[in-house]
Amino acid sequence: MMISGNLLIGGSVRRGNNGAFFGLDAATGEPLEGSFGGATIADLEDAAALALAGFRDLSANLASLEKPLSFEDRRRDRGARRRLNLALHGGNRAAQGQSRK
Repeated sequence: MMISGNLLIGGSVRRGNNGAFFGLDAATGEPLEGSFGGATIADLEDAAALALAGFRDLSANLASLEKPLSFEDRRRDRGARRRLNLALHGGNRAAQGQSRK
């Protein structure tokens, strides 16, 4: 795997222009080939803005899932559960948790 030392922000590749730093070989302490470009304040602001936008999108999607089911949705759900019980247990009411009256 080739390590480029670039920044990955918002799906794009950038070279950091705020100095450079190097990885070290754990066994020898020697610098590894290639450098990593340091992020600028603008890079950090871009990354933070994109992360916040993604968080807001996720939050909005999750909030839409928390809306209560309508009467029609609940009716459909009950019908689906009954059909599943019939498919799994046939006409056996006891296995379905129902008693005969």
